[in-house]
Amino acid sequence: MKHIKLRNVQQFDGGFTDLFIVGYNQVRSVSNGVVTTSSDFTAAATSQTITLLALNIGDIVLNHSALFVKTAVTGGAVSAMTASLGVTSATTRLLATVDVFTNAVAAGGTFTSAAVDSYATIAASKNLLLTMASTGGNMSAITAGELWIYTKIMRVQDFLTNRDESPIG
Repeated sequence: MKHIKLRNVQQFDGGFTDLFIVGYNQVRSVSNGVVTTSSDFTAAATSQTITLLALNIGDIVLNHSALFVKTAVTGGAVSAMTASLGVTSATTRLLATVDVFTNAVAAGGTFTSAAVDSYATIAASKNLLLTMASTGGNMSAITAGELWIYTKIMRVQDFLTNRDESPIG
């Protein structure tokens, strides 16, 4: 998984702050100068939950998220796959279960969250979660697929450090 914290010029559609890219061949490692890649889809089961981000006390996940199916998920005996976005104990809080198997962006694979309340992290041990479920085969059988998840997160740390990213002048 790749996590990109977006800055002013990288944000679009109302100021998404974070981009998470989950997919096949997304995990890079280097050993003795040789670069290899592996999949985020690793579970030897028909479901998998990926922790996208550990939330700090005081962080607020705003009520607008988007999931883009950049490459439809396929592979092995897998005949269907769904994904949802949420937080610990509420895995569909930000984005209800959507089909990521047959939908690519060109075919309507852009999903946005419903109008729900923002999620404020009041207690420790809360995570932003991507929950996936496949039909017909294990997650580890997936051979292609890429999901881009955009979220808006107000971090308490940003307020404590009093950062101003506006240009001087």
